[in-house]
Amino acid sequence: MNLSLTLLGAFAMRPVVGAIARRITGRERPVWTGRDRIARSLGIVTGWLSIVFFAGYAGILVLAGTTSVLRSPLAVIVFNLPALLILLAVALAVAAVSAWKGRGSLASRIHLTLLSPAALALAWFAWQWNVLGYMG
Repeated sequence: MNLSLTLLGAFAMRPVVGAIARRITGRERPVWTGRDRIARSLGIVTGWLSIVFFAGYAGILVLAGTTSVLRSPLAVIVFNLPALLILLAVALAVAAVSAWKGRGSLASRIHLTLLSPAALALAWFAWQWNVLGYMG
């Protein structure tokens, strides 16, 4: 589980690291097509949603001294994020296939290819701990 969190966090930061590396090396920014932008946005949203899920999950566990926190709207939102990540993982798989067929960079191809199973691993974690789709 820690591996999927590490991968998702690293992949959420990949665009920032790429921008810094391009600035240091002096390379120009790549030209993005519409599909590339959508795939990149999906990857960023997936990475950040997974970070929000783990931060919210940790916060709820810390505050779970009473059962009323588990019935709060925040808990319902946090525990339903993995269901959204399943949908995003499917969309990422489609984007990865499109990137491998198109002219996406090798880094973006690898990024999309590894991010989709990492998001599914997060959903599996939520299912395993019985918080996937928790409705209070």
